[in-house]
Amino acid sequence: MKLVKSKRVKKIKEHKSDPATSTAAEVYRSVVHFSANQAQKSLLEGSVTNLDLWRATIVHWAEHGWNPRNLTGMLELYQRGGPQACRYCQIPREEGSAHQHKATLTTPLEQTLSAIDQLRKKQSDRDAHG
Repeated sequence: MKLVKSKRVKKIKEHKSDPATSTAAEVYRSVVHFSANQAQKSLLEGSVTNLDLWRATIVHWAEHGWNPRNLTGMLELYQRGGPQACRYCQIPREEGSAHQHKATLTTPLEQTLSAIDQLRKKQSDRDAHG
């Protein structure tokens, strides 16, 4: 008796989304490569109206290195206005003009690290004086 090995080839579906008909959940999946569950899909579809801003928000979130499964956090950033409203990318007024400072910090990650350093310095000053 001769055994024949089956050569089953699993067809891989490419995730091609048409920008004109994409949903917020599809945009999320195309950027972070995670699928939203049904509850999350409902939340996204009820909250996201501007897919370009939503995509920019997800990309910005990922560039910071933040948890890609934190849809609630992404939606908060999106609802505040997207990447331009990122609290970690905002420059404190006492540091100088935003234009000068942003030129030296090119990525959101660098901006986040700078913001953390500034907070540490403030805390050290408080500890030293009080």
